[in-house]
Amino acid sequence: MKINLGTGIKNINLKDIWSSLWLKWRKNYKIFFGLFFCAVLIFGAYVWYRSLYQSAWDEQKRSEYEATKNNSVVFKENIFESSLEISRKRKEEFEKPSNSIRDIFKKY
Repeated sequence: MKINLGTGIKNINLKDIWSSLWLKWRKNYKIFFGLFFCAVLIFGAYVWYRSLYQSAWDEQKRSEYEATKNNSVVFKENIFESSLEISRKRKEEFEKPSNSIRDIFKKY
């Protein structure tokens, strides 16, 4: 009994396979993209839910994070007061009555 495996490969027509795959793709590509879109949407919702409601930090790690954030913010009061003084001076200058200025377009 002799089995010849080489002849089976020669009988395969790649053009026919490609055309049949292309036709199946053209008929079903909308379903594929729809399922892919739904899968990405569900995965995104899961990641969002997990980040909001199932945080992995315990109380000790959370308190350490809050302590580092509170220490990193330093209020520079003297710079703030100087900027307030500048703003007060501008407000006073704006509220002063204006001097009569000659109109350059009017004939005198």
